[in-house]
Amino acid sequence: FFFLMIRRPPRSTQSRSSAASDVYKRQVPGFDMWASSIRNSASGPFSTEGPLGPNGPLGNSYFNGSLFLANDFAVHLRAMGLWAVLGPLGPLGPLGPLGPLGPLGLGSLYRTDSNGNYLDPSKKIVREVSVPFGSGTSRRYELFERYSAKYYQAHAQDKDPKTSTSSDASFMVDGSLGASGKDVICFTSQENQIVTLLIVPIMNSVQYSWTWMAYEIADFDVLVRDESGKTVAFSDVDDRAVAELNGRGMSEWIQMKVPKGRRLCAEITMRRPKNAVSRDYWFFVVPSTSALGATNVQGNHVKTWYS
Repeated sequence: FFFLMIRRPPRSTQSRSSAASDVYKRQVPGFDMWASSIRNSASGPFSTEGPLGPNGPLGNSYFNGSLFLANDFAVHLRAMGLWAVLGPLGPLGPLGPLGPLGPLGLGSLYRTDSNGNYLDPSKKIVREVSVPFGSGTSRRYELFERYSAKYYQAHAQDKDPKTSTSSDASFMVDGSLGASGKDVICFTSQENQIVTLLIVPIMNSVQYSWTWMAYEIADFDVLVRDESGKTVAFSDVDDRAVAELNGRGMSEWIQMKVPKGRRLCAEITMRRPKNAVSRDYWFFVVPSTSALGATNVQGNHVKTWYS
C-alpha cells in the first residue's frame, strides 16, 4: 500500500507548461540548431551514454543487475512486482513524464504545440525517437506527451497515428470526472511489452486541507476492457475482474503485459466519496518497450488474462 497525492495551483492561475515552453523556444534564436546538436551529441541524452542507452537505468547491467536483487523490496520494484509502479517501468522512471522522454526531459529538446505534441523543425508531430544501444543496435522509444482531457478525446479516434492520441501507450491525461461519472481513455501497444497505468487524484491548493484529506479526496477505480468489451483488468482488489497486478489505495494502478497491436480502453470511475472536493485526476500510461517486456516476478498478485 502506498499513498500518493499531487497538489497543483488553482485553475485560475494554472497554465500549460507545454504552451509556455513553446513560447520560450520560439523566442530563442537558433533553438532548432542547438536542440539538434544536443540530440545528436555523442555523449548527449540520445547517445549510448545517455539515460536511455546501454549504460543508463534501462541497460542490462542496471536493469537486470544486482541492484534489484538486494532485498525483497528491491525485487518487487521490477516488472510485475508489488511496488512496480514505483520502479523503473513506472511513471517515476525514465520512460514516464519526469524522465528524459517527457516534457521536462528530452521532450524539451523539441518544440511543442499548445496541446502537448512534440514538433520537428518543419512543425510535423514527432512520436518516437531511436537511441543507439551499442554494437550497431538501437532501441525505439515513444515520447511521453501530456494531454488535456478535451484534446485527448477530440483526437482519440483519429486514423492517422501521428495525430491520434490513442495510437501508442506513452502519455498522460489531465482529466476531471464529469456528470456521466465515467471517462474512457484508450491506448494501443506498439510492441509486445508491459504497460503501467496509474491514476492520481488531484487537489489544488485552495481545496487542500489536512482535515479533509481522509474523507474528501476522490478514490478512483480503473477498469480495462479489450475491443470486444471483455474486462481484462481492474485496479481495485476485487474478484469481479482479473488483473495482472492489483493496486491499493487512492492512487490506483495496474501493470500488465499487452501484445503488439492490442488496443485497450481504461474506464475511470469514482468509488467514493460522492461529495469529493475535487474530481480531478492525472492518468498515466507508461510503456516498457519490448526489450523490457519480460518478468521473473511471481506471486498470487500476478494473473493471466490472455493466452
